[in-house]
Amino acid sequence: MNHRLIRMLFAAAALAAPAAAKDGGASGVMSDQYIEQQKHRLDETLQLRVGDIENRFAEEQSFRVKMKNERIAFEKRLVQERGTFLEGLKKVKATERPQALAAYFSRQKEKRKEFNEQRKTASRQFWEARIAARTAQRQTAR
Repeated sequence: MNHRLIRMLFAAAALAAPAAAKDGGASGVMSDQYIEQQKHRLDETLQLRVGDIENRFAEEQSFRVKMKNERIAFEKRLVQERGTFLEGLKKVKATERPQALAAYFSRQKEKRKEFNEQRKTASRQFWEARIAARTAQRQTAR
């Protein structure tokens, strides 16, 4: 559901309660109709909140699937590179292989470190954007 519509509905519900209380008259007695309207609004509010929760959950799941797929692709690349490297290692003198292998592992370690930093950055940006959107939504609803 459109976030702007949700904010408008929350604002309308917040304004409706004081206005309805005034409709109760000087005696402050609330009619059965008023109570039923309030109960109906509760159902609407719950539906909106559940919809918002579902939307946020779907966004998070989508992000997690993207992160998982990127991790799998990265791991596959590393395994393919290792296979290619090991095949090429046959052409290196046996006495030079340990040094070549150590250099290869050092490069792989750097690639993994860089990838993990990129994942951390992507995750941080995702959560910061969600928090900012949520904060803006709350401020607009006031």
